Parts: sequence; C-alpha cells; structure tokens
Amino acid sequence: PSSLTNPPEFTKLRCDAAVAVAEIAAGAEEGTAKQEEKDENAMPNIVCLSAGTAHCPQLMGKNGLPIWEATSSAAYILETYGSLIPQQKVMIETTSYDTISNAYFARTTHADVAGWRNILVVTSEFHMDRSKAIFDWVFSAPPVAMSPYRLSYMTTENIGLSEEAIE
Repeated sequence: PSSLTNPPEFTKLRCDAAVAVAEIAAGAEEGTAKQEEKDENAMPNIVCLSAGTAHCPQLMGKNGLPIWEATSSAAYILETYGSLIPQQKVMIETTSYDTISNAYFARTTHADVAGWRNILVVTSEFHMDRSKAIFDWVFSAPPVAMSPYRLSYMTTENIGLSEEAIE
C-alpha cells in the first residue's frame, strides 16, 4: 500500500469485486443500494488477507508501525463503500506473508471460528491457479468438524502489476 486507504491497484480491483459480490448476496441492486435497503444478515463478510509480501518493503505509518496490506484493503473498502458495507462485515487477517499462510489463517482465524462453510476467494488472474490449489488443500485438511467447505473462486484483471510480478 502507498497509504492507509490506498492499496495497490490490483488489490483495489479485488476489493471492488468482493464488495460487488457482497452487494448482490445482500439483495441490493448494484449502484443504487443504501445500507438500510439490504438484508444485512444475508451480506457475507469480507476478509482482507495478508500482513504484507515477504519480498516487498513494508509501508510504515507516521507512528513507525507497519500498515498491513489487509488493513489498507479494509480501510479502502470502508472509505469507498462505507455507505454500502457495514464496518462489522469487513474483517482483516494480518499474520500471513504468503498464499499458504493466507489460506491457513483465513481458515483458522475466521472460517473455523465463525462456522463459515461458503467461501469465495478473490484474487488476480495470474495468482488464481496457485491460490486455488492452496486454498483447496488447506480447507480440505482435517479436522472438518461440521459440513465440508464450499470454496468458489473469482479472478480480477492483472492491472497494476509488472510483467515480472505476473510471471
């Protein structure tokens, strides 16, 4: 991120896609919904993942503390879509620095604890094959105490990424 509410462009696309799906799930018409017109119980939670990327420098706040990628994504969603998405529906995971950890902490910190069974993973096109393999593996690992997880996947364009990053 370049600031608290300004994640990279490719991350904004992921956030925008997650919000669009959440709005549809809540029964609101895209672009016209107000919070009070939606079924808040039907709206899925959005979990922004990642503390950062291990091979990229960490953005530091004015207080000298890191601004986590997930925190920047959540702040972007709430600043951009705050009238559409209730704050309590946007969650963060700030422990992971790679895709395996993203999946592991999404499961152990959020899905297992809250009992979520339907999970949508939103990521960039270049990262989907790896993400799908890892999330399928992590979410199929025992124990699965309740019914099995149902994972779905959605891609966003590779906008704002260098050729090197995509390869």
